[in-house]
Amino acid sequence: DISSLVLGYNSVDVSGTSWYQWFAKRCVLNLDFTSLYHTDFVGYPSGKNLFFDLGYPLLPILSIPFQIAFNFPLYYNLFMFILAAMNGFACFMLLKYMYKDAISSFIGGLFFSVNSYVFYQVNLGRPEQTAIFWNPFFILFLLKIKDEKKKTYSIIGAILLVLASLSYWYYGTFLLIFTFLFLLYFFLVEKNGRLYLFKNIGLLLSLYCACMLILFFYPVLIQGVH
Repeated sequence: DISSLVLGYNSVDVSGTSWYQWFAKRCVLNLDFTSLYHTDFVGYPSGKNLFFDLGYPLLPILSIPFQIAFNFPLYYNLFMFILAAMNGFACFMLLKYMYKDAISSFIGGLFFSVNSYVFYQVNLGRPEQTAIFWNPFFILFLLKIKDEKKKTYSIIGAILLVLASLSYWYYGTFLLIFTFLFLLYFFLVEKNGRLYLFKNIGLLLSLYCACMLILFFYPVLIQGVH
């Protein structure tokens, strides 16, 4: 019964995750955005820097509509189901772009949404790690940058890379490494269109760095104030 039992094993991560989601809702609805990064709800009176310990509250903020519409644990379970479905959809879109076959892409997306890694993270109550859909979405637009040569795709790719990094630092780091390997491959193997590809991916990385510097500066400033 998803309305009364928490999805997966009721571990300490589930308790921490559900508290952080509730706290993000409280901060946003009260327009108290500073407390998203530093709060005296923990470690009173000096408080605790949530940004350095828990990272950016991207997924807790995305869970707010579910929290408003449903009670715990129903909202939590539905949110995790949506994340798993998004994993499958992202993989489906990537495979369909690469192989142009809807049926095999659907099967691939289905396996991607229910793979053992996702089950493991869901079981431990870790939505940030469960949300692996940023990875295939980013790779999709990286391929579109190479094939279709539109600067719009560089902007979308930068946004996806920022969101992946804010969701879970490791995924953002993995995608950065993948991007550099992608560039290295085309530098060594491909001879046509290399300059245009490097230019557009350079734009993507520049936008990413600018956004991350801004997004990092605010939490560090809040910590300095406290």
